[in-house]
Amino acid sequence: SQIIELGERGSDVNDVAGAFDDLAARVGSTGEAMRTSLRDGVQGTVSDFELMQVANRALGAGVVRTADDMKTMAEGAKLLGDRTGKSAAEAFEILTNAIAAGKTTQLRQLDFFVDGAAAAENYAHKIGKTPGELTQFEKTAAIAQATLANLRAETEHAGPATADFADKIQQARVAWSNFNDNLGSAIAKSGPLNA
Repeated sequence: SQIIELGERGSDVNDVAGAFDDLAARVGSTGEAMRTSLRDGVQGTVSDFELMQVANRALGAGVVRTADDMKTMAEGAKLLGDRTGKSAAEAFEILTNAIAAGKTTQLRQLDFFVDGAAAAENYAHKIGKTPGELTQFEKTAAIAQATLANLRAETEHAGPATADFADKIQQARVAWSNFNDNLGSAIAKSGPLNA
């Protein structure tokens, strides 16, 4: 039945949201603050569930540490997605995967360039090492910092984003999806159903 399907979906949403809240707390934030930053950044064009799934990877990899960083990534994803004909969700996933892996080549899918060697050199100088002495985690952190800095510069240069017709249609779809996910979440939390 539809209630069972909603409850099953709600269980998935609750699992992802629980992990998201825990990961946000680990970086000194709250899940709600992070969700708000993400929603604002993509202008409501990506469901909360999708945002939390991708953000969990970024938080779990330790490369995004604040709600402001999340908002920067989300705004950058929206901007770069619009520029390349990709959805904000696709662009957000590409950005997250590139940062988590420390691989700048993936960013080319978004026509976005980060100089990995310069990022490593700058980061190494900041922490008193040479680029050759950086650990893999430090190299990834260097890419993350450089990517976020470049995204901030791009979004500031582009100015405030505006929602076009397609965005408004997507916002309506997302609102419906979020409504269904919230309903499913409530059903899943309500306990066992009696047949």
